[in-house]
Amino acid sequence: MLRHVKCALGISVLCLPLVLACGGGNTPACFEGPSVDLDMRAQTALPWNAPRPVVSAEVCVEAPFDCGCFPVDSNGFATLPLPPDAEVTTVIRADGYVPNLGLVATGTRDFSLAVRLSRTDEFDFVFASLGLTMDASAGHVGVGLLPATGGDASGAIMVLSRLSDGATYDPTYFVARVPAPAATATDADGLALFFNVPPGRYELSSTALTGCGAVETGLPRMDADGALRAIEVEVRAGMISAVSAVQCGR
Repeated sequence: MLRHVKCALGISVLCLPLVLACGGGNTPACFEGPSVDLDMRAQTALPWNAPRPVVSAEVCVEAPFDCGCFPVDSNGFATLPLPPDAEVTTVIRADGYVPNLGLVATGTRDFSLAVRLSRTDEFDFVFASLGLTMDASAGHVGVGLLPATGGDASGAIMVLSRLSDGATYDPTYFVARVPAPAATATDADGLALFFNVPPGRYELSSTALTGCGAVETGLPRMDADGALRAIEVEVRAGMISAVSAVQCGR
């Protein structure tokens, strides 16, 4: 899982963030003023324990400024100066991989992200193994939870709610990093995936997130007292949207 880090140095078919050291890359000059560096790495989803850089990938910054698309370097890194305290939309694309859509809330410090890109044939295999038919007009949401202090991320129940009309969706949870339709909550790895979700804006809610504010990807949405109540995510057709957060409650 990602942790925000100062860049002094630099599932399974889920596109999930991880901590990485800062690397090189291209820097868009699409806005003026202060910036923080997002050091992003595109890497493979498999093998899970030894991901490889996806050197054919490009990172596109779409909001709050349209910075265009920038190729990663030979290690899969692109370093992107972004506005501080902003809500940023990125899309990572590579031939043969499912595009990744990410929403990131920047702060005032440099940080790093790594995104696991799933090969299209791997993703097609998961659909076939689950007896599902892929809806080309829909997208998908991959979720990863990290325990706040030790232990594991088991027992979390998640719901995705569409902001436009309140329609809700339930995920397929992972057991030992394999999609398990019979599972009713996360296992120790805290992984889940919402398949075939109509495009739009959604909020991910779970009692496992109660009171926490450590959202890695996705946009944190707080209640009136400043406690985390949900994580906002965007869904687009043909893309996987990644959500990663620290689990605090049950």
